[in-house]
Amino acid sequence: MIILYTRGADTITKKMKISHETLSKKLDKNMLEKFMYLPKLMQTEVFEQAGGVVVNTGISCDMFNVVCNPKSPIDVKSVHDYFSSRKSPFAFWIGFNDEYRDFQSDIEKIGLSCDETESGMAVLMDKLDFSISCKKLEIKLVSDSELLRNFITAYQKLIPDNAAAIDEFYTKAAPFILDPNSALKLFIGFYDGVPAATSALFLQDNIAGIWDITTRSEFRRKGIGTDMTVHALKYAKDFCNCNVGVLTASEAGERVYRRIGFQKIKEFRIVNVSLK
Repeated sequence: MIILYTRGADTITKKMKISHETLSKKLDKNMLEKFMYLPKLMQTEVFEQAGGVVVNTGISCDMFNVVCNPKSPIDVKSVHDYFSSRKSPFAFWIGFNDEYRDFQSDIEKIGLSCDETESGMAVLMDKLDFSISCKKLEIKLVSDSELLRNFITAYQKLIPDNAAAIDEFYTKAAPFILDPNSALKLFIGFYDGVPAATSALFLQDNIAGIWDITTRSEFRRKGIGTDMTVHALKYAKDFCNCNVGVLTASEAGERVYRRIGFQKIKEFRIVNVSLK
């Protein structure tokens, strides 16, 4: 068991005990549903079965193509060959509760190794401080094609090597993103009118999954990443009755999210397969 805390304006108040396992399962489910949500609507290749989850959007970028959560041994080499035959980069995600025990070792047997780690984190939302600290920041829900284009532009500035893939994915997914009933909400942050930051909210079973937090390099160290996260959480609480927030974070991002009130509950390992 761990104790999660909720952060008020001036104090941190002990809230409740909740198990790592319970939070971990909530995070796992939100991640898996988010991985599959738009690709399913786009009618790309999504396989969900005992062998795990495989998503191939057909876009040449390991951001959008994933393999994760196998519950029984799978032929990892066959999955690798499947993407290789399509010349499609992808990523293995390791660390889901229900994946089979030797998943990572089977990946290593074909000569692949972990490229990066992400911390899985959670927060209770009852008494979070939802105020925005950067007064020059205006955050908007992406609700039309112009705002979506701003979102794409800001995201591309952060990852220029994947600019074409980002444009292709979000352009194809536009009708589903802009549907008012979409479970995925995108936000764009403008700093002095310039598209400066992004965040995404995936809503599932009263759980707020916070994803795709980015801030362009020239706008960093202004608290913008924190504000983009807090705004998405507030939207989830106010409009969707969510009471738990979950996300994954790099080492640098983890420090930011801890200040908001998130606590680390698990760790994921990512193996990016470029197929070049």
